[in-house]
Amino acid sequence: MAPLAPRTATMSRSEAKARVARLVAVPDHAKLFGTAATAPTATQVTAPISLIPNPEPKKKNVLPRPCRATQTWPLFHLLFEGEPCFFDIEFQKYRPLGAPKEIHRIGRIAILNSKGQVVLDVYAAYPRVEGVAKCRLLPEYGVEWEDLLYQIGAVKAIKVEQWVKRIVQARPVVMHGGKQDLTSFFFETNIWATSRIIDTQVVFSDQQPSDGTPSLKTLAKTIINRPIQRVFHSPVEDADAMRQILLTRMPYDRDAELAKVMAKHTNVKNAAKRGNNTANRANQTGYGGNKQADGGDLKAGDIKDGAEKRVT
Repeated sequence: MAPLAPRTATMSRSEAKARVARLVAVPDHAKLFGTAATAPTATQVTAPISLIPNPEPKKKNVLPRPCRATQTWPLFHLLFEGEPCFFDIEFQKYRPLGAPKEIHRIGRIAILNSKGQVVLDVYAAYPRVEGVAKCRLLPEYGVEWEDLLYQIGAVKAIKVEQWVKRIVQARPVVMHGGKQDLTSFFFETNIWATSRIIDTQVVFSDQQPSDGTPSLKTLAKTIINRPIQRVFHSPVEDADAMRQILLTRMPYDRDAELAKVMAKHTNVKNAAKRGNNTANRANQTGYGGNKQADGGDLKAGDIKDGAEKRVT
């Protein structure tokens, strides 16, 4: 073995690694395996030498962070008949193989009633589908891969879409710049068949005369003086901002509207009750008439029998 070069202050990194390699003990392969054919030379190293410490192994059984969604099953009872709901979606994207561009679908969706109560706020987890590639997620929009795990609260997307379709039936649905919202459903069709869409971007188009498309963030700042979308987008925050903005131009008295609906249902119920009572009385009258008719027939028969007896 050649003598080691004297260590100097100007030794390069590669020279230092070579020096360390020569100092590593080489196992006697002839004794271990009965042959020296595979024994390494003095300049070979049996294991790589790294000057960077290895990262710590991932700990098992560590729970992921809590779910950021606040209402992962729908509270249908918070909406009454005809009450408007306020609707916002943060997206995830997918691309069918061969498609020219990515397509939006639900990442996180929130629906509020006119009082600001959360009816639904949930992450939608879509299954892997042959021929469909899942695309990147943008953390600033509040949807990350970890959010789409079932174990922290994400729900199967097909169920989420069914819930939404049921919620929006036969009522006004308020959204902002809803072109992508309207087309973000992967499984369900005819979502909006009985809904009336109100777009706050259209209602408040005068707030941006240049092109008539003010952002929700701009409207929130100028109309209700509320900062939103500061770091991350939250569909609950955005939907509530829509609600407050719209009510400044289209007031809605929830208590009065609820009283009308309750009165309507009470009238219908009373009418149905009156109809049932009338039908019952008619049936009772009919039975009485039959009994009278039967009694008349018996009386006539008795008279006839008596007359025959007198003749004989």
